[in-house]
Amino acid sequence: RIIRAYDGAIVKTIGDAIMAVFADPAKGVGAALAIQQQIQEFNAAHADASLIIKLGLHQGPCLAVNLNERLDYFGTTVNLAARLQGQSQGNDVVISDRLYQDPAVTTLLATTPLKIDQFETAVKGFDEHFRLFRLALFI
Repeated sequence: RIIRAYDGAIVKTIGDAIMAVFADPAKGVGAALAIQQQIQEFNAAHADASLIIKLGLHQGPCLAVNLNERLDYFGTTVNLAARLQGQSQGNDVVISDRLYQDPAVTTLLATTPLKIDQFETAVKGFDEHFRLFRLALFI
């Protein structure tokens, strides 16, 4: 529901993960933050059944193909986005430096009460280190 509200689309599910796409990077980040907000509200009301959601976002070019009558995406951008989700500790959103530098994302982050931690790390499947940003809502 939140992904659709932010003009995104779910591409596929992979186990208990989903891959979604957004034409507007700021809407992707907004959706991720809205999801974390809703999870925090759920957890506050259901302490005995709390959930942890890990989210990672990246932007860039990718290959879009029709596969089994469904649109699917492939490429380095998709692979890095999946790896960023793995950098999440839960109750946060990890975004790439490229996404962080997007002017619309910068504006969104400047107007949203967040704790933003910058860190560098190696990412499985990539030779270089990446500068990443961990976004956490103030509870």
